[in-house]
Amino acid sequence: MRFYSEQNGVKKNTIVWDGENDKPLCKFVNGVYDTSNEREIAILKATGYKSDNSTPIAETLLKSASSEPESVSVNMKVDELRKIAKAKGITFAFGTTKQQMVDAIKG
Repeated sequence: MRFYSEQNGVKKNTIVWDGENDKPLCKFVNGVYDTSNEREIAILKATGYKSDNSTPIAETLLKSASSEPESVSVNMKVDELRKIAKAKGITFAFGTTKQQMVDAIKG
């Protein structure tokens, strides 16, 4: 899958950091990165990078959350929870815990 790191029409050479393994995940060259690695694809989609055939991550997460509410959990990243919540019209105050976010999303 091909991902792009354009910002305001400018192609960026960007390194995406893999916090879980404490090393670079990938490097965009001239604004482009190609991969077939499922983990890299999932991380890049979750962090909002655009791809050739991607569905916006909030839409993907919302479909997943609505069809399988148990898939929303405190193990998700706060950004993922916020995107799902935003798609459902839910906002959170500063200091909201992940458990409170999950509870609100699950209704």
